[in-house]
Amino acid sequence: MNICLVSQEYPPESTDGGIGTQTWVKATGLVRAGHTVHVLSVGGENAPPLATKESDGVIVHRMRPPCADFAVYDNATYLLGYTWHVLGALYKLMKTVTFDVLDFPEYGFEGAAYQIDRTAWNFVPTVVELHGSLGMFADRFGWPEKGSAFHRLGTAMEALSITQADVVMSCSASIAEVVSRDYGVSLDAIEVVHAGVDAEMFSPGPDGAWPSRPTIVFAGKIVENKGVHRLVEAVLRLRKKYPEVLLRVLGTSKRGLAETLKERVATEQADYNVEFAGFIDFALLPDHFRKATVVCMPSDYEALGNVYLEGMACGKPVIGSSAGGGSEAIINGVTGITVPPNDLEALVAALDRVLGDSALQRQMGADGRRRVEEYWTRDQFIRRVLGVYEKAAAVGKRKLDQMRAKYEG
Repeated sequence: MNICLVSQEYPPESTDGGIGTQTWVKATGLVRAGHTVHVLSVGGENAPPLATKESDGVIVHRMRPPCADFAVYDNATYLLGYTWHVLGALYKLMKTVTFDVLDFPEYGFEGAAYQIDRTAWNFVPTVVELHGSLGMFADRFGWPEKGSAFHRLGTAMEALSITQADVVMSCSASIAEVVSRDYGVSLDAIEVVHAGVDAEMFSPGPDGAWPSRPTIVFAGKIVENKGVHRLVEAVLRLRKKYPEVLLRVLGTSKRGLAETLKERVATEQADYNVEFAGFIDFALLPDHFRKATVVCMPSDYEALGNVYLEGMACGKPVIGSSAGGGSEAIINGVTGITVPPNDLEALVAALDRVLGDSALQRQMGADGRRRVEEYWTRDQFIRRVLGVYEKAAAVGKRKLDQMRAKYEG
């Protein structure tokens, strides 16, 4: 198949979360399975209107963002410009490339302009993949602010895009339920396709490669909803029992939370116990996970949690949120521990349980790796994705036949 994935996030540029990672896993996995894959993403403001290069066998096209030519002050404005840019870039690519399927693995609005404009003459079967929704973010995190132009426009465009898709695909049953409720889509009409991890890249280290210090690794955005502030507080409590404990925080902060946490650590004279490593290149993440005793991201909510899969693939126990898809990724008490969101006491207890039992660490790590091999590998993920693409192609063919019949009639 000739496939185009359209995503704002795609490594190594313009990635700030799990969607970019999963798009990379999907793209490289599809190439490995013998398919031709294009990715349409965003480049820098000084980039050409559309720049193309090959990376890992994937043909990556970078658009200049909507704010490149003049300042854009509101997310709603950017949203309109972005879907318009996607439409123009797709039409430019379609002059020389015939796509079998378009996959929009974002929140549901990237493909809106193309889907509105789709006719019998430019028809490509379309999949909208859900890693969340603006409605869910507004309900759980207060972003976007309800009633704002961004919220009203974004949710309307999401609804349009989701209902216009030939197939809707969700990364977790949890997200599927939220979208079904918010947008009135039948739950049976949403294909739940759990994500995957490159289990060759993310793999255990040599036998006995456990750190001499009890080491907790957090990898993700340093924002409140990822629970990193609670994790710091948990470590400040636990260092009385585990004086050698080390929390290594991998990631960057856009809203100054990292500086606030650093001040908190300095006030407690706990620099020995908490390390802020900043941005870590994706290729270096496996080594950091291998040096962990436990991988922990106690988010308020996760669509699924790539970090959980990556930690398990590296043979480490994981501690994560029981909210959302976290409970789908982690088998509580077997491959790790799930804790309720916003529950510091439960987080402290979970960390204490794992840090204080080396046999449990190794058993959970082994069980997690086994579970990844059984279900979460990239190749298994790709087989599930291709099944959805085949369904989209069949649905799209029926729609195209109906369009042509209507036109000819």
